[in-house]
Amino acid sequence: RLPHSLIRLNHVDAGYATPTGATKILADVGFGLEAGDRVGLLGPNGAGKSTLVQPLVGELPLLAGERVAHPDLR
Repeated sequence: RLPHSLIRLNHVDAGYATPTGATKILADVGFGLEAGDRVGLLGPNGAGKSTLVQPLVGELPLLAGERVAHPDLR
């Protein structure tokens, strides 16, 4: 049985750590995936597509905001 809300990003800033601090790529992002959703990401190189996906899957730590995932999500 699928939960209604699978994952959500609330007021997320995402980017990469640098020696002088952090480089913010995405600011104040709100994004969610619900059961049955289909998603396509389109955009030019450097638009932040990978920087959006990496926090969703937990590969990139958030600079600010929160990531809420259903406990059974794999």
